[in-house]
Amino acid sequence: EKAGYVSEGNIDEALMPNVHLFDVEFGTSASDWSDVSAFYGAWESFNSCLSFAWADQYDPRDAPNRRVRRAIDDENRKARRSARRERQEDVVALVRFVKRRDPRVKAARERAEREKEEKEAEARRKAERKREEAKIAREAWREESARAMAEAEERDAEAGRVRLADLDDDDDHFYGGEKKGKKKKR
Repeated sequence: EKAGYVSEGNIDEALMPNVHLFDVEFGTSASDWSDVSAFYGAWESFNSCLSFAWADQYDPRDAPNRRVRRAIDDENRKARRSARRERQEDVVALVRFVKRRDPRVKAARERAEREKEEKEAEARRKAERKREEAKIAREAWREESARAMAEAEERDAEAGRVRLADLDDDDDHFYGGEKKGKKKKR
């Protein structure tokens, strides 16, 4: 045992009989994260295969008739279910306790957080670069459209054409653009 890690074979199978999770190793300080996460994933989803018959409160053989035996079976089933739930919660609580203190988990969490921050920083840089490129493209478009507009106005002026935007607003009544509104009463 070294620095909080369980050496191989240190988990006593006598403490946890009929548990078939021992093919998943706890690992060492040099274990790969996939092995560590597989270990914790298996044990956090622990489900006992024991019968929990020792949690029975009554012996169904002592029942005088079938109705009482069924009631005893129901009570025993509830007691077994409760004992199983309690055992599973104890195992999962132990696994969580160990996982909170496992330096490999802490290192993996820090590494994941660093990677997340790096991705966010890269996304921000990418978004800023896109904004700058869009701003440059907008400016180029504005300059090009202003130049094209100036050329079009120059061609129109040479051809003797007049744009509607160049007309005075005072001429509106002449072209039928009188203001509309309520008619004056006579």
